[in-house]
Amino acid sequence: MASLPGEHVRAFVASGGSEYQLRRIPLVLPNSAVADSEQTLWAIYHCLDSDFQVIVCPSEIDITKAASELQSSRVSMLDVACSQGLPVIDSRQPAQLSTVDIAKPWGKEVWYTGIEARGVSEVVTQSVGCPLTWWLATMPAERSGLASGEAPVLLKILAPHDEPVLGDLYFELHEIKQEVYVISAISEAAWPNGEGAIRIGFHEKKRAEYASDNEFKRAYTESVNAYRQVRFEIDDWLLDNDLQAADPCDIGSVKRALEQVPDSLQRLEQQRRETMEAFTQLHPIRVGDVVVIPRNLPHSLQHGVRAVEFQTPVYERKIVSFAQRVLTQAHWDTDEAMQVTDMRDYRAAVFGKEACGNGSREKIVDFEGFTVWRYTIPAAECVRIGESSARYLLLMTLVGEVTFANCRCVSEQAALIPASLLPTEVLNESAETAIVLIAAPN
Repeated sequence: MASLPGEHVRAFVASGGSEYQLRRIPLVLPNSAVADSEQTLWAIYHCLDSDFQVIVCPSEIDITKAASELQSSRVSMLDVACSQGLPVIDSRQPAQLSTVDIAKPWGKEVWYTGIEARGVSEVVTQSVGCPLTWWLATMPAERSGLASGEAPVLLKILAPHDEPVLGDLYFELHEIKQEVYVISAISEAAWPNGEGAIRIGFHEKKRAEYASDNEFKRAYTESVNAYRQVRFEIDDWLLDNDLQAADPCDIGSVKRALEQVPDSLQRLEQQRRETMEAFTQLHPIRVGDVVVIPRNLPHSLQHGVRAVEFQTPVYERKIVSFAQRVLTQAHWDTDEAMQVTDMRDYRAAVFGKEACGNGSREKIVDFEGFTVWRYTIPAAECVRIGESSARYLLLMTLVGEVTFANCRCVSEQAALIPASLLPTEVLNESAETAIVLIAAPN
């Protein structure tokens, strides 16, 4: 049994002979995370050979009630946790992830492993849910595969509105963060033929009109600056006329407000936006496509295209342009972004399929920080995932349903499988083919 985290406060034996440890655990958070980094947790551990169950709560809650109940009767950890409204974590099970929605002007992000001031994802337990940070804090690093304060690979879904322009994401680039999208759905209302798009990189023919990339960048930057001017004029007009939406992430109120903007400003915005976007490239995508985002290449997923995203768990970006008011910062980063932007033409990812047990898998990306595979598991078949040396895995079911390590995930459900439960088998007990995505840190 690995040494338990935190400070041992006291041990006690219940009337049935079970031994427990009360421990105080500092909540060490990733650098990008939540402001209250001084929080401390109480944890009651019940060790079961090499495994354990643990009841956990913040230090401001009186955990002595739970301890007294365990010590004075033959009730189980789960019974006590349920009666006290506290989560009970079982080291024999993966961390089944519960999502948190982060509203955006263009739609929302659905976070599975997010740990930021804007939101923290949760873990489902047999009693009540708990923040993912609590699960990480109570697991010994040797078991979880994550060091103290380390954030797991960030898994989320991008869910833009169907509305053109208002559902288009920021046109932005990253110098540090690495991302891969797996397209999971395309709105028929937005894209009747089933082919959506991502704006990524620059238009090859447009670049050919200029003598050099520097001249092209200069002309493009001028078009962005011209658009930004009218974009800010519209924002100011809405503010001056008390039409700035109380909730800028409510697309209905935003649309109603924009309808009041003078026609001349609306026409100018459209003209300058079309001029600016003519420099960029729209790449067609369909359900199942994989988009590997190169560093320093501006990109913008378009409206009505839903994507599963795995990314480096850092908040870092440069906004080149956006067709709405930016909520997270007061400025765009066009000049800085164009100094580092990659002018290469985007090419779709190419990868091969290999047999894996009774199914198959494709390595869809191999970044510095993490690797992602896509597994296809036929009905009533299973595949083996992970190695005994693996740190941890993130599993998301994309299509169908699968079971593994006493856990079940249907479409768009996910789990963090700690090192102590690897390798494991993923079984498709249904009559339909299942598709799962597996991410592992490198």
